Amino acid sequence: MHSQFLNGEYGSNIYRAGTYVNEARSQNDHVILLDSGGSLAGSLAAFYYAIVAPYKRHPMIKLMNAMQYDASGISPNEFKFGLSFLTRSVALARVPWLSANIEYTVTREPYFSTPYTIKKYNDLKIAIVGLTADGLMKNEYAEMEEDVSIEKTLVSAKRWVRYIHEVEEPDFLIVIYHGGLNKISKSNQKIEENVNEAEKIMEELGMIDLIITAHQHQTIVGKDHETVYVQAGQNAEELVHLSIHFKKRTNSYEIENIDSKVIDLNDYNEDDLLLKETYYDRKT
Repeated sequence: MHSQFLNGEYGSNIYRAGTYVNEARSQNDHVILLDSGGSLAGSLAAFYYAIVAPYKRHPMIKLMNAMQYDASGISPNEFKFGLSFLTRSVALARVPWLSANIEYTVTREPYFSTPYTIKKYNDLKIAIVGLTADGLMKNEYAEMEEDVSIEKTLVSAKRWVRYIHEVEEPDFLIVIYHGGLNKISKSNQKIEENVNEAEKIMEELGMIDLIITAHQHQTIVGKDHETVYVQAGQNAEELVHLSIHFKKRTNSYEIENIDSKVIDLNDYNEDDLLLKETYYDRKT
């Protein structure tokens, strides 16, 4: 969402998204809210909170906490203002920030605490793992940070997806991938190395039920082999709502079907409680 927390005609639809999410939660017992990353950089407001007023809690962190996000991916853009700003912002979040391939240089352990999170609904288990396109990191300051190393996305994906299946045995596996789809970059005649590898991840791993992509700022929903893929535009212009239906087996669950719809958030009012969360930030 690139720190687009202003409201109104020229702002973000994040406040309208809050209204839709509240409605969805009132109608469904089990709702998972995810973002593919990029919330802390990409606008003048992002610059202000990182450079001019770094002592203030970032408005996007306030909003994501208030909306009770279940997880967020990590965008390379979020390294623009240095590692200390990013780690401080993540520490103030009540949301797990996931990226399996951003690692400590010495230990090779995931830098942001955990690469995945588990959601349990009775005996149904859903795993969510984060990945960041290593090709995008070439343009950011991450490579200047001695403590941080970026592993090849595909290598990390294979290791962690295999680990999650062996150790956690989830009924459904979601990958949050801050990278794009090759089919979009081809249609745009824009080739970026190690940036748009969603299809390769789906094809070579084959153990992923849903992959949430980013970077290309387009809205798309589709299926490749047995994996559903989605991308939800930018700045909360739209929201992709997936309804996943399971059938109970003796010791596990079977995916019965996945329905999808793209929500035009302009049809919804802004959430008053979220507006109160950032009232003074927007005045600034």
